[in-house]
Amino acid sequence: MKALVAELNKAIYIAKQEDMGEFVRKYTQRLNDLSLTKVEPSEDELEIDEMMYKDKFGVFGDVACKTLYKVKSLMGFDEYEDIDEDIIDHINDFSEAVDALYLPNRLNKIYNKFLKDSGGDGSNYQNIKNQIDEIDANFDKSNLLKISREIAWSVLKIQSLISTHNFSVSLNNKSYLTGINNKFKDLKDIHKKLLASADSYRLKVLGVKEIIG
Repeated sequence: MKALVAELNKAIYIAKQEDMGEFVRKYTQRLNDLSLTKVEPSEDELEIDEMMYKDKFGVFGDVACKTLYKVKSLMGFDEYEDIDEDIIDHINDFSEAVDALYLPNRLNKIYNKFLKDSGGDGSNYQNIKNQIDEIDANFDKSNLLKISREIAWSVLKIQSLISTHNFSVSLNNKSYLTGINNKFKDLKDIHKKLLASADSYRLKVLGVKEIIG
């Protein structure tokens, strides 16, 4: 039992040296780089469109084509850059990192491994398990894990909407621009909640008492 208690308290000590707020700020800094960037029509696309409009409008075809792009742009019928796959992977890794650093998860992992290695049923360590469960219940109010997963899901949702928008624009001129912009606003709001939650988590860690055997 002494070995288990010592390992649990070591994990608590290490967690108190970490600053989850600073970790989250650094890891999610790349979210500030996300923006809706237009993809300019290629020269080939412009050339084909100009030919089509010249066939239809004669000498005014070039003007009609340029006017079309301006109108489409005003109506939100532009194509947009996809979110860099590296950023998506980065935010997914962030969610997993938070899950691994989360103190109640660490304590439960240590406890479960100890039981598995010792072959016990846990009846002799119920007092320790109760203390871990009490810590877990207190931390649940910080919502850190939930919001970190929400961030990752929000980035994927934006990517999905951009892809859907680009496909629809080329197919039937249906715009999803409003939905994309709303998702960007949601992402900023979730990011603010995440930073506040990380600071709340930090305070809860500092208030955790040592496990008593």
